[in-house]
Amino acid sequence: MAFSTSHFYVTIVSDSDESFYVSLLTDPITMRCIEKPLNQRGAIERFNKELFSLSQPQPRSFLWAIRRKSDNSKVGLIGISQRRMFEDGWELGVILSKDSVNQGIAKEVIEGLVNKILVKIGISRLYGRIKHDNLISISMVIGLGFYNYKNDPDYGYWVYEERTGDKF
Repeated sequence: MAFSTSHFYVTIVSDSDESFYVSLLTDPITMRCIEKPLNQRGAIERFNKELFSLSQPQPRSFLWAIRRKSDNSKVGLIGISQRRMFEDGWELGVILSKDSVNQGIAKEVIEGLVNKILVKIGISRLYGRIKHDNLISISMVIGLGFYNYKNDPDYGYWVYEERTGDKF
């Protein structure tokens, strides 16, 4: 289930992506608008859970590494996971390395994910949680057609629902 966009290759994570994954999830600057950074052990445990989920006949989550076509460098991760908090709907998550933020990467890759993968596997609704102070991400999801349907003290909850013929 790999795909590409104009500027990026997006491939299912493998063992070779562990150090990159851990570097993102343990970095306080990268994680500042997402959640509290994990320690090394916690990040490795979460990575192993992701790999295990991907190996199941009907995975409840998918995780892809994002690589720049121009130099094959890893710039981030994009994933979806089925979550009870969204009544078993699919939550979208993107983590970009700190030097890859605010360059349009997330928008391009989300568009590719929806248009090339999710329609093929029958997912027509995506949810997201975004910290209220993450104005870049909020602006991006609004531009992609997500709408805010509730808030708590820390997060806004967003949803995108595909309508017939709609594409990002």
